[in-house]
Amino acid sequence: MKFGLGDPEQAILDFSKMIQLDPDNANIYNNRGMMRFRFGASEFSRGNADKARELYEAAIEDYTQAIRLNPKDAEAQSNLGAVKSALAAMLKQ
Repeated sequence: MKFGLGDPEQAILDFSKMIQLDPDNANIYNNRGMMRFRFGASEFSRGNADKARELYEAAIEDYTQAIRLNPKDAEAQSNLGAVKSALAAMLKQ
């Protein structure tokens, strides 16, 4: 995807378009959540805490939707826990 090419915002838009075409696909929500989580971590490391928080919160929404669509999705559950932990740690700073 575009994240590896240095364009995470476009990658997120690409996943959003895929969701419009297939809104019941939990994997797409999980993948967009991962993209937002990674982009958020990148923004945080560059000192942009506000953007990181926005991306982490959006990732939480994506993972939550993925779990709604597929409650047995262990990867989405794990990712949700990871992003919540990252957000909590960031907010403590």
